Amino acid sequence: MKQVVVASKNPCKVEACKKAFERVFPNETFEFVPCSSDSGVSDQPFSEEETRKGSINRVNDALRKWKEDHDNLPSFVIGLEGGVKNDAIPLNDKDFEDSLMLFAWMAIYCPETNRWGFGRTGSFYIPREIVRLVKSGVELGVADDRYFGRVNSGQHSGTVGILTDEIVTRREYYEHALILALIPFLHPEMYPIDSFVCLRERNFPRILPFHFPKNY
Repeated sequence: MKQVVVASKNPCKVEACKKAFERVFPNETFEFVPCSSDSGVSDQPFSEEETRKGSINRVNDALRKWKEDHDNLPSFVIGLEGGVKNDAIPLNDKDFEDSLMLFAWMAIYCPETNRWGFGRTGSFYIPREIVRLVKSGVELGVADDRYFGRVNSGQHSGTVGILTDEIVTRREYYEHALILALIPFLHPEMYPIDSFVCLRERNFPRILPFHFPKNY
């Protein structure tokens, strides 16, 4: 049975990984192993680049921990990282209001082939009061709990589930992006290994950070 390390112990994220793999590889059997991981970025990433870097760092950290305790390599390692970025909502044809857009990056790595895959969720604006809390330094999950009067919503429906009245659950939100991240593994002939520039340090993979233009 192939082993998939999920660089998170969040049950919603683990379930999203399971569903994505079941849909992409319906004839294969996987064992999913949750693992705590360090993102190496701020608790609340504030840009595309920082968020994607966090997903990559989680893969690296989870693989390092795995290698400390196992003689074999997992088939895949998955890192998921949510983040926000500054944006502006048009109020009319002249005026804008500063706001934040929410999104998440997925990074999937196969140690055997040294192949990476990346996917990103859709993005959406978060409510004004949550924007105020997050910009004051409150982590998004905590801000959600305060605003919506919930407890530990990040382990369950999350912001997207609350705001869409569960039309889009948090699991589904991640699942679609994970399926996109699996495209290079579904069609490896179309994605050469050097599609993503990688480094090797201490016998586990490091991927060079991507640089977005300032207005990305």
